[in-house]
Amino acid sequence: MPKNLDLGIDAAALIESVRPEMALQPPRAEDAVQQGDRPPTTGSEGRPQTRSPSAKNARQGLVEEYQRQFVKKSDFNAHSGKTCYMRPRYHERISQIVEILGKGVSISAYLDNVLYEHFEKYGEAVDALFKQKFNEILKKKDTEE
Repeated sequence: MPKNLDLGIDAAALIESVRPEMALQPPRAEDAVQQGDRPPTTGSEGRPQTRSPSAKNARQGLVEEYQRQFVKKSDFNAHSGKTCYMRPRYHERISQIVEILGKGVSISAYLDNVLYEHFEKYGEAVDALFKQKFNEILKKKDTEE
């Protein structure tokens, strides 16, 4: 049985890194100090200022939403699908996500979930763009004849 390795990966930061449309949270205070950045700002009593509880709750809500939507098993059978090539860095990142967070979720299932949500969110825009481009092609064809 493989050993569980602590790879020192910040799960929340990893999750946020795959959601480019969401603003990334600023680095934690201890991360900034380790990197040689200036220390966190302090309040009037000299204690470090922390994020408000509502910001922490919102972040936790995003983490939970992400896991519910994307890091779940899918009824998709990878053997009935098609091969898809991607950048090696994305493959590595997705592999880490499903290995650490997925508990049995395959890369195919993860991508199926991501694409499902993408088309749910942007399906109408994709259809409108397709119709617009298709009509442009037909108009060009009519003028050539």
